[in-house]
Amino acid sequence: MRSPSFVQAALVIGGCLICTSLFFSLYMIYTVKSLSTFSLVSREPLLVLQTATEENKLPDVNIISVPPSKMKVHYYEMWNHTTQTIEVPDKYRNPFNVSVEDKITGKKRRPLTNLEILQNVLHGEKYQAEFKAVERYMASEKGNVLVPQCLAPDIKATEELTGEIIKTRNKMQKQKQRRKLNGKKLVNTNWPYEEMTLPLPFLNVGFPKVGSNSLQNYFRCLGLNANHGQNGFLMVKNLAKGVDIYKLRGIKSHAYTQLDSNFGQGFYPQITLLDELHEVDPNSTFFLNFRPIHDWINSVKEWHLMIHRMRKYTMPGLILTPEQVKANNEQGRRTKPPLSKIQMAKWWCGHVLHIREYVKEYSSHALIELDLYDSNGTASLLYDLLQVDTNAYHANDSSFIEETECWGKANCKANCRRR
Repeated sequence: MRSPSFVQAALVIGGCLICTSLFFSLYMIYTVKSLSTFSLVSREPLLVLQTATEENKLPDVNIISVPPSKMKVHYYEMWNHTTQTIEVPDKYRNPFNVSVEDKITGKKRRPLTNLEILQNVLHGEKYQAEFKAVERYMASEKGNVLVPQCLAPDIKATEELTGEIIKTRNKMQKQKQRRKLNGKKLVNTNWPYEEMTLPLPFLNVGFPKVGSNSLQNYFRCLGLNANHGQNGFLMVKNLAKGVDIYKLRGIKSHAYTQLDSNFGQGFYPQITLLDELHEVDPNSTFFLNFRPIHDWINSVKEWHLMIHRMRKYTMPGLILTPEQVKANNEQGRRTKPPLSKIQMAKWWCGHVLHIREYVKEYSSHALIELDLYDSNGTASLLYDLLQVDTNAYHANDSSFIEETECWGKANCKANCRRR
């Protein structure tokens, strides 16, 4: 017969195990039911996602988490350029091993991958009217047709984001004041990652010839390290080699103001590698510049035959005619038939809708849409979004020359039409 002390010890241990199990179960229930929120202060992931559990298995895919960087075949290689569609194998359909709550059905599902989102934009019913509106707009010579929403910046959304940033910054300042009053040191050696309210890095996800130099000059004016290296080809090369896609020509930058490479078949990470960029920096901030579509097309035409190079791209979302595909497959440097204005405008439109849908699906990324031709409005938004933070950091640096309006130093309105 066991001694009373042994029985008592067994009861105590058993009780602890039960408590631990109960605590873990309650924690998991809380984790599943409590979604991540828009919390720039805590730097928590902003994406409303849940890790898949036994009770929360996704109905359409086995839970096999293969990160984009570890895939043997990458998403852009799965894209069918003839049909502008993608078939993703089951093992690659949920690379981040998470689920989202569908806003229509309210049920859990896996988040769509980057090019699945583009596929839905191009072929789904949701935006067919928008593409038709682009066709009408481009065919109108009198200019009496309203500009489609995909050809103009959503300034209202950017203003709402700016309001949230201001509120978040104020909370951060109050936290710093409380720490100061409590005698805690506020020395920060992790500039600018802990000082900026918007998470870094900053990525220009727009097209070329839409103010990438203006963004670069602006970020440098703030004291940030900005990269305008057109690193699309290097990023694809790094992905194939299995190394960090940001392993470029030097240290990692705070901002990348032109991701795309515009030679050869064309390399646009802002189209083909969004999941790979998200894997590395799930909270990076997206910038999307806008200018009038006719001005952009004219600029692309005049810039070293860029529009003819674009016709040779094998690019998701850029829909070529059979004649253009045939010409691309032939020897020589044929420039005909060229891309039409409607083709260019619909490619632009599809990309804008793609980016907007991506940040809805992966809401950890803030999207800032800017109008290059509204110098004062853009300068004001950028000041509230970014420059308040950088000015505060450099306030005690006598060697730093503060610019009242960094955007004013590089605004594009006066000379965009010549670029």
